[in-house]
Amino acid sequence: STLFPYTTLFRSPYRAVDEEESDNYEIGGKMRLFNGRMTLNTAVYQTDISGQQLTQTMFAVTPTGFTTVPYIENIGKSRIRGVELESLVLLTDNWNLRAGYSYTDAKVRSYYNQDEADLRSPNRSRSLQDLLDYGSVAGHTLPRVPAHQGFLASRLGFPMSNGWETFVGGSLTYESSKYDQIHNLAETGDRLNLDLRAGIDGGRWDITLWGKNLTDDDTATDILRFIDTRGLSGASFATYRAFVLSLPRGRQFGANATFKF
Repeated sequence: STLFPYTTLFRSPYRAVDEEESDNYEIGGKMRLFNGRMTLNTAVYQTDISGQQLTQTMFAVTPTGFTTVPYIENIGKSRIRGVELESLVLLTDNWNLRAGYSYTDAKVRSYYNQDEADLRSPNRSRSLQDLLDYGSVAGHTLPRVPAHQGFLASRLGFPMSNGWETFVGGSLTYESSKYDQIHNLAETGDRLNLDLRAGIDGGRWDITLWGKNLTDDDTATDILRFIDTRGLSGASFATYRAFVLSLPRGRQFGANATFKF
């Protein structure tokens, strides 16, 4: 077909993809405390999803060799529950503190996956019974969704008599590990990032010195399961799994100068 012009090693999974449907529930509040010097935003939510779309990858044979083909299929049911907190505190007229935290519990509730059966089954028969016995991923965490995220940021200013202001500030961010796929076998690891900055603000202009990723954290920012076709030959139908990683920039230092006109 024009959509899939290859001879696949396995039966093509291409078919019409159903739309996602979700029921969303959320309750929260926005509060101002201590005479307005502190704001606190909270939210608790749950999302029940039917037919969530999931990107998969298969490999195929072309006239020139092997290639990889991404496709989309629907997860039976999944559920996402979470809590979000965010606050801003004015410690003094020139010193503020911001903080935030979110917890996400994202789980598959109903889905049978052939790759899962291939990984778990001792039979490797790719039969319907193997799929039913070993292919369920119910209870697994959804891919590429961290359970915990948080940040802490602050800015302290020092006003000067001429209307200028010198300042220092920074932020610390954290993100817990993310799984690559619904099998929950490979993951990124936790990330911790520290940014700092200092400068002078003259109203219409400012100069800022900054340092980013001062922890020099090299944990992948994202992960995607893929297929490595380099080890395949015309006589081999084995699947070589690989991973595509999005890597962060290392420790950086720099300066910015801005003029408003």
